[in-house]
Order: sequence, then C-alpha cells, then structure tokens
Amino acid sequence: MPHLSKAQYARLETDRNVYGSIFLTDLGWGTKFGLNAPVRNSPFVVGGELYGEWGRPFQVSSSSYGGTFNVGVAPFFLGYNFNFLIKAGLTGVYDILNGLPESHRGFGYGLRGGAEAQYYITRDVALGVFGNQSYLFKGYLGKKRYDYGISLLFNIH
Repeated sequence: MPHLSKAQYARLETDRNVYGSIFLTDLGWGTKFGLNAPVRNSPFVVGGELYGEWGRPFQVSSSSYGGTFNVGVAPFFLGYNFNFLIKAGLTGVYDILNGLPESHRGFGYGLRGGAEAQYYITRDVALGVFGNQSYLFKGYLGKKRYDYGISLLFNIH
C-alpha cells in the first residue's frame, strides 16, 4: 500500500467518524452531533447530523432543532494531516419563537452547503473548523441561515 496521509488513510480504510460541534449562527449559538461515512476508495463522504440552536433575534427567545443529510467531496490534497471537504445537502428544521403575544412555531426545509477543514492530531482524532449556508424554502425564522464553528471528530473502526 502506498504511503498515505492520516486523512487519506482514515477515508480509504472506510472508517466512519462521529463528531460534536459548537457553532455561532445569525440567530445565536448551537451544538450539533453527526456522522461521516466515506464512500470506499473515493474522495466522497456521506453524512448526517442533528443540531439545536438558540438565540434572541428581535429581542425574543428562539430555538431551532433540525437535521441535515449531506454529501461531501475532498477535492484536493492539503498535506499529510489535513483534510478539506466541500459539502452540499438537504436540511429540515423545527423553529420555535417565544415572547410574542402568541407563540410561533413550525417546520422548515431547504438546501445547505458549506466547507470543512480537518486536522488529524492522531489517526483517530481530528479537530475541524467549518462554515455552512442554508437556504430554506420555508422557515419561520428567515429563509437564509449561516453557521460557523469548531468540531472534534473521532474515527470509529
């Protein structure tokens, strides 16, 4: 087998990774947990995540809970310990807006895209930074949303 970077080795071995993240959004802040699974012997990754975000837009409290399914690609080699992914997918969200005369809540859905850079500290642990933009066809707290943050990833064998 040729000499591979830790990032390439993790992907070619078909290891999946689980991750936890904290992030900032246009509404406030949030956390998410997810799973990435590589497509064997290719630069592609499929994944999903569940997230929650909380904030105070317009001086009222809000919360959103949702999930995302995405497909990513590692378009080029960045070094032996680095991995860079471009991701696109579908997202669904349940928004709750409190503090008005009546509570507003409902489901939204749309498209999501973003990028993530990962640095492998060891073969099984990586730190990541990411940024995403969502365009919702239906959303109670706006049609466009962004988030950016940091992740801690663990490979599962």
